[in-house]
Amino acid sequence: MGKVGKTLLIIVLSIIGFVTLPWLLLFVGLMLIPTPKDPTIKHGEFPFELEYELNGRRHAVKDTVICDYEGVAHNEAVGKRRTWNSRRASGKGTHTLLETKDGLTFIFFEGSAEYYMGDKEPYQIYDGDPVGVKVWGSTGSNQPDEELLQKYHLKIIRVQHAKPIKNTFK
Repeated sequence: MGKVGKTLLIIVLSIIGFVTLPWLLLFVGLMLIPTPKDPTIKHGEFPFELEYELNGRRHAVKDTVICDYEGVAHNEAVGKRRTWNSRRASGKGTHTLLETKDGLTFIFFEGSAEYYMGDKEPYQIYDGDPVGVKVWGSTGSNQPDEELLQKYHLKIIRVQHAKPIKNTFK
């Protein structure tokens, strides 16, 4: 092998190393992180009710959140974590209360499976009650204040939901 061949081989191996090394290190790092323990309780059903008034008309939503443990997933941001699936017993998706002309959407968020199944990890931050009315817009999601609700003639009469379980992980 001549000088040109050796140089070409070094360049090719350097490019391959440069491209694959970060992914290899990420893969090895994820494999070294301990696997989270399985939950003792892997299924739960949590009823909820919402009563609200929109433009003087009363509305009610009554359903059940069904939560199931799915297993462990890998994520570059948080490593290995338990994953859960949640769905409504009615088969319906998120309940939209109101969509405004100026781009705001008021939804009823019934809570996450992690919340109900007692799987609050350090990376999951619950600011107040994670169940309730949220408003989506250009600034993301947050809980609407009373002034915003009044502006759109939306009044929350009652939000009632099951409390989360106390789960253990073995």
